[in-house]
Amino acid sequence: MKKTKRRSPANRRSAGGDSHPIVELGIDTRFQPGQSGNPLGRPKWKLLFDTYRAKLAELVPGDKLGRNYAETIADAAFAAALRGNIGAFQEIADRTEGKPAQAVALSGAMHLTMTVQEIDVRLNLPKTAREREKARITFGKSRHASEIVQ
Repeated sequence: MKKTKRRSPANRRSAGGDSHPIVELGIDTRFQPGQSGNPLGRPKWKLLFDTYRAKLAELVPGDKLGRNYAETIADAAFAAALRGNIGAFQEIADRTEGKPAQAVALSGAMHLTMTVQEIDVRLNLPKTAREREKARITFGKSRHASEIVQ
């Protein structure tokens, strides 16, 4: 007769049901359906953002005009732009007018919509696993990337 190994009580199924006793541990402290583990959500503040904003609002020590850091930086940017600094001018324009739209030029015959099957045919992809393996082995010898797309 084969002797079976006895399991510890923690590893045995409970006497009256199909659930495992370890699974039942802590069931009273779990989040109930519809209850969030983080009811306030992620904090809305960002440490560096808040620090910079506060610093920009502070008065510059010793400034004869009583300006804050934001005003001083803006004045410096305008002075640099007036001296011919194109970067300073671009920064002022981007902040006040918004960045200009970037043009994207496409060339060649392009199909804007293609199905997966059309892409497979266009790329001439092997259909079976054996064909794919053969193509993988011979790809570097006889085919170039430019030949695939043609």
